[in-house]
Amino acid sequence: MTTRPTIRSVNGLVATDNHLATAAGVAVLREGGSAVDAAVAAAAVCTVTQPHRTGIGGDLFALVYDARTREVQAYNGSGAAPSALDLDSFPDGYPKSGPRVATVPGVLAAFADLMDDHGRLGLERALAPAIQYAEEGFPVSDGLAEGFVDSGARLDEECARVFGPRGRFPRAGEILQQTDLAQTLREVVARGVAAFYGGDLGVRFADELAALGGHIGLEDLAAHATDRPEPIAVPYRGLRVFGQPPVSQGHILLEELAIAAGLDMKEYPWGSADLVHQMVEIKKMAFADRDAYAGDPRRTRFDVERLWDGPFVSARRRAIPARASERTDAGALAALATDTTYMAVVDRDGNAVRSRPARGRSTPSTPSWPSRA
Repeated sequence: MTTRPTIRSVNGLVATDNHLATAAGVAVLREGGSAVDAAVAAAAVCTVTQPHRTGIGGDLFALVYDARTREVQAYNGSGAAPSALDLDSFPDGYPKSGPRVATVPGVLAAFADLMDDHGRLGLERALAPAIQYAEEGFPVSDGLAEGFVDSGARLDEECARVFGPRGRFPRAGEILQQTDLAQTLREVVARGVAAFYGGDLGVRFADELAALGGHIGLEDLAAHATDRPEPIAVPYRGLRVFGQPPVSQGHILLEELAIAAGLDMKEYPWGSADLVHQMVEIKKMAFADRDAYAGDPRRTRFDVERLWDGPFVSARRRAIPARASERTDAGALAALATDTTYMAVVDRDGNAVRSRPARGRSTPSTPSWPSRA
């Protein structure tokens, strides 16, 4: 059972994890905006209303379907590690969180690039609902309130000021304002995303992060650009299912589908133990293969499409155990050397966006940022 209200529309489809974001996207569609206009509006609202799952200090991955050309374009809005760091910077391994492992935020650049390529109404209109909710406040959801309970102790003093202005974190139903975030978004609207990627806003961000022990410099921000890689895809029961190539983990789902495609899963009743067993074991396999082979394609020799080569997939299918396994090993490819949120938008013309905005890959805090598209 879900506690999220359902927002209904005749102008298209918007599915997000937050009803305020969904309503913002539907309003944009009603005004004649494209699927991308609505997706950016909804994603921006999520950075305000779901700071425990996403934020403008993080990454954004999107797949955009153009109904006119019938083509799918991938957008990789994830940032690189700071140039000041190398493998020797972490002799004891990577810390699980903190400003030292923060990577260049890619969300704002991806917002702008998506709007430039496919938007109709402009970035100012797309960010308007997020600015309003940040400035005037919004009622805290049950999920966000639970997030503060679960993770509030890990937030630093500045985060506590932003998210706990009453001297405590807000409870479900209480109003949370983020005026610093509203001002940041206003600056982006007024001066463009260049204000962050090399401009004054970026200077302030880099200086504040350095004071906390982070390494992202102004030169790292200025060098950032959204990647537009070729999407990956697999056939599945008469459909062609698209996904993000690495560095995204979109290949996990595609490998799962490739394995499942050769099984007669209709013989199992929906929700039955046998069906769940099959799906869980397939998922274990795909994650084991990710751990064994996946990586940044600029650093690793990883041909992701080998994960759904016929012989490899057939071997994985045969390896599904009859009983639940405690450990699943990766498949043999001998020749080969953090909570988030999700949304989908379709407009009246059939254009579609599938997006995964994410939190920053760390827990840095400055007054302008809600927290890890």
